[in-house]
Amino acid sequence: MVLMPGSPTGRRDSVPVSPTGRRVDSVSPGGRKVDPRPYYQWLFDRRRSGESSPLGTHFPPQPWPSPPTPSMVRTASAPADLHMGQPSPTGVGSVLLSPLSDAASFLAKAADLSLKRKDVGHALHCCNQAVSLGPDCGPAWRHRACARLQAGQAEAAVEDASAAVLAEPLNVHSWETRTAAKFGSGDYDGAVEDAAHAISLDAWRPSLWRRRALARVMLKEYGNAKEDLDKALHLDPKHAASWRNRGAVRLAMSDVPGAESDASRAVKLHPTVDSYLQRAKIRLEGGQNAEAMRDCTAALRRDRREADAWYLRAVARKHTDPAGAVSDLSQAISCDPQDAEAWKLRAEIQLRRGKYEEVVEDSSEAMRLNGASAEILCLRGQAQYRRGAYQSAAADFEEALQDDPASETAAKLLERAKESLKKLEAWQLPALAGGLHSFIESVHTARLLLKDSSP
Repeated sequence: MVLMPGSPTGRRDSVPVSPTGRRVDSVSPGGRKVDPRPYYQWLFDRRRSGESSPLGTHFPPQPWPSPPTPSMVRTASAPADLHMGQPSPTGVGSVLLSPLSDAASFLAKAADLSLKRKDVGHALHCCNQAVSLGPDCGPAWRHRACARLQAGQAEAAVEDASAAVLAEPLNVHSWETRTAAKFGSGDYDGAVEDAAHAISLDAWRPSLWRRRALARVMLKEYGNAKEDLDKALHLDPKHAASWRNRGAVRLAMSDVPGAESDASRAVKLHPTVDSYLQRAKIRLEGGQNAEAMRDCTAALRRDRREADAWYLRAVARKHTDPAGAVSDLSQAISCDPQDAEAWKLRAEIQLRRGKYEEVVEDSSEAMRLNGASAEILCLRGQAQYRRGAYQSAAADFEEALQDDPASETAAKLLERAKESLKKLEAWQLPALAGGLHSFIESVHTARLLLKDSSP
């Protein structure tokens, strides 16, 4: 112990030091300023005497630190009351997490973090607790709406987003969330209305203009959708998806050059698979098959398992390279065996190549996946006809007429199949009843019939 002037020994004060001579700050383990002299005097005395505490502690047997104040008691009781679901004893929000609203806000923030980690289940769990503790907590309702929307529960998301709007009517995020929820539920008119209200609150958010544009696209209001996308791109010119969407809108408005220009801008900003495929579709519409093939090839370099890229490249090369198109369609089917359009297109190309067995198999699989249609029935019927299976061909053409009574193609093919059936019956009877000469003539007639079996 170092004695200072002013003490009973002639010094002012005493400064506590450790046994090694280092000065010790006069604070408690909790960080509060305390009078250290009784504690260190007691500790040093025990060390000098060689005694040890049976509990392995250096704290003196006297009451230390000082008894808690009433405010400290209230602070310590807040977590227990919160756990019991009772109001905070303080009645104010001066203590962290003491009011239930603070707990709800904390849980809402935890749900937001879970959504960013794509943990929808934990986000829903946090939001359920938050809304039970604080029914007027807007962020909790909003985050639960987002979680339910990601889980595919669009109708429930609309209800939660409506509760968020009711709790925070001036919060633009709540209106935007309900816009997305209504869009997901198919209420495009409601989505347009909510987006318009959100824009009235904050017209500088490009996401609001984008959401209203998408809803208007679904309503086929292409002119209004283009205006919204123009505004969104003015606010955020580096958003590649907006360029892609405006390209799709321009294509729907028959502005192929403008659509290709927007798609090219999207490729330049964000050269992803989606950007290349968007431009490939636009170029196919404009008859630029070679350029579309290059875009599909660029997309395949980024993802070989992209079925749409294989399919679109097959569409681009089906007239100039049928064998290559069949190969691409086989790759598309291996990536996505449930793609009925790929089976159907391969059947069409194989019909032109004279692969009738493959046509029957592919068209049958396409009908199994997507149901029968007049077009696919006529396709299979033509393959059956050219194989000489006139009865099966006629059955397919009749079913095609039932599906589409106005189909002139099906009616024409059915008439041709019935004529061939009559000719087939005409040579079968003499072949069975006559001699060798009649049989040879009937076989010759059948060969001519098969040779002429092109609908």
